[in-house]
Amino acid sequence: MLSDINAKLSESIEGIHIIQAFNQEKRLKKEFDAINEEHLIYASRSISLDSLFLRPAMSLLKLLAYAVLMAYFGYRGIYLGITAGTMYAFIQYINRLFDPLIEVTQNFSTLQTSMVSAGRVFALIDERTYEPEQRDTAAKVTEG
Repeated sequence: MLSDINAKLSESIEGIHIIQAFNQEKRLKKEFDAINEEHLIYASRSISLDSLFLRPAMSLLKLLAYAVLMAYFGYRGIYLGITAGTMYAFIQYINRLFDPLIEVTQNFSTLQTSMVSAGRVFALIDERTYEPEQRDTAAKVTEG
């Protein structure tokens, strides 16, 4: 979607003299508005999904880990006795486990967009057709 916006904007800027000469400003504005509206809808959905599922899911898992830790140490503390330092150390272990995961989920949409862009770049790099097929002519493209 963002690439469509960039392409339309680039084409419009490059061809502004022709657009103005043929009085096509209103048509191009409508086309650009349609592309931009579609991008807005998809971006809003992506943000909604990220905010509803990714961050809260990781926070819920972290809270469940705290609950399991408290239940375990509560049960073990009745029989063996647990020091405050041991409890603090395990709480910090949980924090060190989940904090990077929460940070990754916050940047997940950026990572996802980057992966799509990288896929497009790699597809372009892997492209094997270098020149258009030339029929009925002796001329060949040798460079460029």
